Amino acid sequence: MKYGQQFNLMNKETCF
Repeated sequence: MKYGQQFNLMNKETCF
């Protein structure tokens, strides 16, 4: 779960 949240943040930053 913790890994998923961090991955989501990275994905969002990449999308930006």
